[in-house]
Amino acid sequence: METLLTYILQVNLLLALIFLGYHFLLKSLTFNTLNRIYFLSGSIYAFAYPFVDIKSWFQKNEMMPSTFIPELLPSLEMPEASVNEITLLEVIIMVVGVLAMVFVFKLLVQLFSLLRIHMHSQSSTWQSFVFRNVVFPVVPFSFFNKIYLHKQQHQENELQDIFAHEIIHVRGHHTVDILLFEMILVVCWYNPFVWLMRKAVRENLEYLTDQQVLNKGMDKQTYQYSLLNVTQKGVAVGMSNHFNFKTLKKRIMMMNKKRSSKLELSKYVFLLPVFLISGASFTVS
Repeated sequence: METLLTYILQVNLLLALIFLGYHFLLKSLTFNTLNRIYFLSGSIYAFAYPFVDIKSWFQKNEMMPSTFIPELLPSLEMPEASVNEITLLEVIIMVVGVLAMVFVFKLLVQLFSLLRIHMHSQSSTWQSFVFRNVVFPVVPFSFFNKIYLHKQQHQENELQDIFAHEIIHVRGHHTVDILLFEMILVVCWYNPFVWLMRKAVRENLEYLTDQQVLNKGMDKQTYQYSLLNVTQKGVAVGMSNHFNFKTLKKRIMMMNKKRSSKLELSKYVFLLPVFLISGASFTVS
């Protein structure tokens, strides 16, 4: 049980450090693809590094002579602990586990709502795009390789912007990022930095998508007005890549921002040894 608690502490310490590194050094940069790699690789490293036996790197393997003295054994016997005694540590682990199941249930509810939308939609095409036409108004979104929207509520020019945006989510496999951090939230719900990281990951995916849409020659002002109009229509689905009105202001500010200098790539180089050294220090006794 103590080993499990140590692992949980190690993982959450590094997750907190990963978010703080993003917040103070990377958040203002326009290297959205690198930020995506940063979140994915950093979170995987956070869960994997405690299994690396770094302590053995600093120890010498020397055989020490052992002495067996039977006469001393009775004096070394420890009192037996009560079998039925429940420690505070076990209570904490149980509470964390029970509430984690609550978040698992919430995740399943969101997946069920996605299934409900899928069942109330039909395969359709618009120009060269294949999508699922939902029978009731929804905010356009994508999930894995499918795009969902209610075609009747959008004009032709809006549809062009919607598909230009959502097809990047699909081709970039952004659903993988969202599901990964939803699962991290399930097991680390008690860590406030994980909640902030989950939000930052979603925002960064939108920044990345907006950037790629504009790089294809889309008029910036027309695209921004289209975002403003689309995000106010229909029901929004929580666990998906969708047009989000709450983050729209930040997205527009990021689109209008000057591209970051290549000199600022040094911040990523600086963070790499920080995390490696931190991981080593968290595992060395």
